[in-house]
Amino acid sequence: MSTETNPIFEADFIREMVRQMRAVDTYGIYNGWSAEKILDPFVLTKEKKAEIPLVGAPDEETISHVKCLYNAISVLIEKECKLIGRAAGASDPRRLWPRPDYRRQTGGD
Repeated sequence: MSTETNPIFEADFIREMVRQMRAVDTYGIYNGWSAEKILDPFVLTKEKKAEIPLVGAPDEETISHVKCLYNAISVLIEKECKLIGRAAGASDPRRLWPRPDYRRQTGGD
């Protein structure tokens, strides 16, 4: 089924997934590719699933695909909530904005 006739490719999530995949494409490989071809690695058939090793670390491509998935989800959540998210590890604002006068301004220790 082509991308022109399939309404799933008009969904916000699919559009964002394509956008995220194009964002990590540093060499321009995805230029001119259809959304269907770009998202093909995310569709697992029984044969593809059987080829995935159960033991060992995932390869860089798989990690990149997982990051694209989570980034797409977070962008849509931010779009819906009108709030910008922040990494959980960056809970201390002193790590984000190291200003010498931070303690004096906030009255904190």
